[in-house]
Amino acid sequence: MDCKDQFAPGTEELAMLAFDDEGLAPEVVRHLRACMICQRRLMQFQALYRHLLAQLYRSQCPDGLRLSFYCAGLLSVEDRRQIAVHVQECPLCAEEVAITRRFMADPLVPATSAPSCPRLAAPRARRQARLVLCDRCPSATWPRYYYGEEFELALHILSSTPGRYVLYGLLSCANSALDVSAFAGRQAELQPLKTPPGKQARRSVADADLPRLSAEIDRRGKLTFPAVSPGRYMLLLRLCERDLVIEELQIDGYGMS
Repeated sequence: MDCKDQFAPGTEELAMLAFDDEGLAPEVVRHLRACMICQRRLMQFQALYRHLLAQLYRSQCPDGLRLSFYCAGLLSVEDRRQIAVHVQECPLCAEEVAITRRFMADPLVPATSAPSCPRLAAPRARRQARLVLCDRCPSATWPRYYYGEEFELALHILSSTPGRYVLYGLLSCANSALDVSAFAGRQAELQPLKTPPGKQARRSVADADLPRLSAEIDRRGKLTFPAVSPGRYMLLLRLCERDLVIEELQIDGYGMS
């Protein structure tokens, strides 16, 4: 049922509003806030928008694995040409290619145990402050981006040996007063989490068998876990004055294709 009020928004205006567009006249906005009929119509447009977004978002984009192969020069000439043309037109893929190339800028170095250091091993006089990093755009796809007030972290995975993944991380400082090189040599840890009931189908390794992994942050803010088993983890970055935490991180092939 359509609203007959003279200030009722039309179909085009409701569609624009569902897509988070702005520019409605003040009297139309006031009417929309008071009219249940127009609110229901707006909710229908918003539901349609969410459905289209879920079905069509990046539907024409190469998957993450092909973009990684493109960055590594492992595709045929024709495939490279097609993706290069697409990257020039798609800002999302262009950003993903830029992040992946930064991850690949240095050769892979297997994570090793950090040398003993009395300063790091000494008991803390007080509990280390923790800052939880939030997912910028919650999604099951890779790369993933996390942020806090002073730090940002980009994560990406690639297939390694069968049943294993390489997890790359790139830490950057959102605060211009900080320099990421100050955290060179600090440790990052992947701590396994227990898989909750109802999610066993996505687990290929028993919770008890998942090891705790560590990596070292280099002067560019890069960290690499070269052989990660599928599972749920907490990622912990031990910086000088605080710990940065991603409370839950699902590592598997979902979102790579």
